Amino acid sequence: MKAIGVLFALGTALQITGQSSAATPQVSIACPAYAAPDTKCYSVRDDNGSFILTAIPASWNKNLVIFAHGGPRLEAPNAETNIDEVRGVLPIATKLGYAFSAASYRRGGYALQDSAEDTENARKAFVEQFGQPTRTILYGNSYGAQVSQQVMKRFVSSGNGPKTWDGVFITSGALAPIIVQAQRIDLSSVYRYICKNLPGSSLFHVGSVSSTPPAMR
Repeated sequence: MKAIGVLFALGTALQITGQSSAATPQVSIACPAYAAPDTKCYSVRDDNGSFILTAIPASWNKNLVIFAHGGPRLEAPNAETNIDEVRGVLPIATKLGYAFSAASYRRGGYALQDSAEDTENARKAFVEQFGQPTRTILYGNSYGAQVSQQVMKRFVSSGNGPKTWDGVFITSGALAPIIVQAQRIDLSSVYRYICKNLPGSSLFHVGSVSSTPPAMR
């Protein structure tokens, strides 16, 4: 817990600015049992289909942690899977006084650009409804580290607009080029050929373009 708290603090070293925009309001929900006492929780499914979960502790220190979770899961996201994805981070962040928010991502499978947009939209939704935090820190784990890279590349402004991200840190980052993940296509093809029962959802998505590995012939 102390180690992650130190990482949150170190993450504030990077100063970044960018643009903000309106977001769909979140509604109050019962917090997961693992949240810090007296935490208020909110959720919404945004226009792209991503579920956003936000938690604000009673003793909020005015700083915000946005979490880009790992995976990715292959099935379509829902509010319950999002609660499950953040159980290792939300309680630590809220107990340390940080507000917390995370997006489920709008679809299953590799959708790096979409996941980055969903993560940025979680930040926008927070700012629109709860105000600009003193610091906003992006934390990406595993696949979420790749997502965090894309957020930093795409949603950072060099102008003097409203501040977006103050820091970013990653753990267990899957940062190799996407071609390294091609072995998953091989495994998927072999599985389809032998078992013939792999669900039809695509494994890889790039932006709005998706592809399903063909069965071996």
